Amino acid sequence: MAQLSPDGTKILNYYDRFTGVPFNATKINTWYDGTAMDDSKVDSVIYFKVSSDLGSGYARRDYEGYIDPRWYGLKLDGITDDTDAFNYMFQTIEDNSSILFDNGICKFDTAFLIEKKFISLIGGGTIFTGTIIIGNSNLSAPVFPYSFSAEGLIFDHTLDKKNCFEFVNCQNFSLEKIKTIGSWNTGSKAIAYIQPLDKIQHVNRCSIKASSGFADYLLFADNPINVAPYAGIKMTLGDIEITGNFALECKICNILGFGIDGILSSGNTHFMTSNFYRSQIKNQNIRLVGCNFIRIIGESLFESGLESILFERCRNIVATGLQIAWPGQRDVNYAYGIRLTGKGYTDVNYTTSVISEIICDRCPGTVIKLDEGCQRVIVHGIKGTATGNGSFYYGTSTYPNGLPAGDPNNTPLVSSVTHYCIETHPNIRWCSIHDNTDDNAGFLFGFDESLAIPNRELLIHYNNAGNGGQFESQSNTITALDSGRINTNGKNNIILDIATGVPVITDIINARVGDVVMLYNRNELNISIENNANIQLAFNANTVINRYTTMTLQKRTDKWYEVSKTIPATATPNSLSVSGPSGSSRDFIFRTSGVPRWIERVNSTSESGNNSGSDYELIARNDAGGLLGIVSRIYRATLNWHIGDVANDILPSIFSVNSVTKGSLPFPRMNTTQRDAIVNPSQGLMIENLSLNRIQRFDSVLGSWQDIKEVKGSVVNKVSNYTMQLSDYGANGVATIYLDAAGAPFTLTLLPAAIDIGYTTKVVKIDASPNVITVKGNGSELINNSNTDTTLSIQYASFILDSNGIKHFKF
Repeated sequence: MAQLSPDGTKILNYYDRFTGVPFNATKINTWYDGTAMDDSKVDSVIYFKVSSDLGSGYARRDYEGYIDPRWYGLKLDGITDDTDAFNYMFQTIEDNSSILFDNGICKFDTAFLIEKKFISLIGGGTIFTGTIIIGNSNLSAPVFPYSFSAEGLIFDHTLDKKNCFEFVNCQNFSLEKIKTIGSWNTGSKAIAYIQPLDKIQHVNRCSIKASSGFADYLLFADNPINVAPYAGIKMTLGDIEITGNFALECKICNILGFGIDGILSSGNTHFMTSNFYRSQIKNQNIRLVGCNFIRIIGESLFESGLESILFERCRNIVATGLQIAWPGQRDVNYAYGIRLTGKGYTDVNYTTSVISEIICDRCPGTVIKLDEGCQRVIVHGIKGTATGNGSFYYGTSTYPNGLPAGDPNNTPLVSSVTHYCIETHPNIRWCSIHDNTDDNAGFLFGFDESLAIPNRELLIHYNNAGNGGQFESQSNTITALDSGRINTNGKNNIILDIATGVPVITDIINARVGDVVMLYNRNELNISIENNANIQLAFNANTVINRYTTMTLQKRTDKWYEVSKTIPATATPNSLSVSGPSGSSRDFIFRTSGVPRWIERVNSTSESGNNSGSDYELIARNDAGGLLGIVSRIYRATLNWHIGDVANDILPSIFSVNSVTKGSLPFPRMNTTQRDAIVNPSQGLMIENLSLNRIQRFDSVLGSWQDIKEVKGSVVNKVSNYTMQLSDYGANGVATIYLDAAGAPFTLTLLPAAIDIGYTTKVVKIDASPNVITVKGNGSELINNSNTDTTLSIQYASFILDSNGIKHFKF
């Protein structure tokens, strides 16, 4: 029987109404959220109302660690329907609670958790038969920060296929080590299903880790718009992480997602059910539609029915470090390793995307397909193995082994479709495809001749080595030209090994629009190349491919265009040598549309020994390419540097400037604030202060900036009203003002204090009249912190004024 503890703070030997197990409770006045306890907060599980014989009031169950769901009436016997008890627990449980399901079978239909924070479900052997839903599906409900987690739960949906978890209007959930019971034709619908809701990011910041078993989907992230052409699809989800899931076989799709803004799938092994070709329904390992910021990293993907990975209307994709095996098992027309498509969409679809470092084994179709609508995609490091092999293609046959009768290898069916390592649609833009290989397939780079030339230029592909492709990235050695022509023979690395004659290249043949060819001259003989109707060279001028150098050209619809050219190598590593005989000039010329604008020149015409000559010059050219003038010259022998008219330079000076039309601003110009932001100024550092209109020098002894002044002051005479000017002060910053009021009283107005800082003003009344001379601050500025003016009334009265930058002071 329950009894009160001697100190009156606890109720001893309460008995649980469902389990019959005794427990203690501590008397309390407040609920878990800090509000006052009342009868509405009593759940008779954690919170109790204390009877009058035990002192009245309220008490909270004493427990450490986990909550036992049996306290809430769950039987977990596999016979009793626990749905109502499960929902009562979710409705009344306090925030920050961990519930341990240690054994048994939880038979229920659906349990709803709404607006509870930091609830954790821990599996310890209990098997669940229903669906747990987190969030409120009401469109007007808030996106609630649940911070929900579930770990180690086991679901059995073999008799009634359901989702394990559903999420809507919620932030922060984590699923880890979830297991589903089943076989090749049974199991759950989805481990995680995100409900479709027409709200931006109604579910975000969630993760699924280390789960296993059998299901139609690992993740099905739904969207109100989930049917092509997906017009108006919204980013209803965000920041989803799927990592480390291993022994999970999916029947339809491992990851199916619509409208996700940020998804990471990393370190997973995505299986699709093997031997499921008796009536195949499996689609992709991963299919994402209308998503952004996608990372697929370090994955293994097996036995998809269609594409292993399909991106539709997605942006900002990184797919790297993938192993794809035996994709496209049920429909050879969609048998791709990875396909990107934007067909039917009007916006830019694939931007800033990288597909790299991927191995694909026995793909019946094409390993990588850049379909209609793709833009700005880089594809590199793809390795196709046995591409076009149909040994793992099963179709939708109902035969016991899935293969059409009399055709155990599906050879005719698989051979009826083309297969390549990489295939591109004719209208893709701004893509680069390089350094890819395949031992059984080549490359098909489509090109739309109807497009304007600028749009046709932007498919770059090189160093792609395959077997049977229309353009192979392999080497072809040329030992002689064919009437000035280079025959690529379908290769894009052309080695020029011509040892005799006077070779002149006039054309390059046997290449397709979009191809990039690199010419490498590995012989001692320089090879000329013409700028003509077939080849457009830089500056519209003939040039030479020097020994041991390369030139890269791209084939466009009208002709070949030079892309780049290397400078001849030198014997000294990591250096660039421009040689010429004595008496010549060596130039680097910077041009606009072929017309010189600037020339860097070393002029050796005056070399005569004793280090003279070979002086460095910077020369400006006008719009027509004619001489504007030599801007600068540095003399090699004396190290003199001259700027301006070099005909009148001053050789004894280490630095000289000459002009009869322009002045010089030798010091950096800045205001006081910018000056004071200089960190650790050096002794003698000089600037022009634009706030004070002065040249200043830093004195490290005084630790301050000092004006550059002469020692001489100035004398000024005034007989009427006058306002001080900077020109009144001598170079030492001192002005002596002799004031004569014999004719009439008058006022002398000082400079503004902010300008007058560092200047000293001496005033003297020199007349004997009784007329008063008033000296006042500028505007409302004070003198001696209290008056805006002060006076001189007797002959030879005088005082001195200084400024601290805010006000004036009289001495």
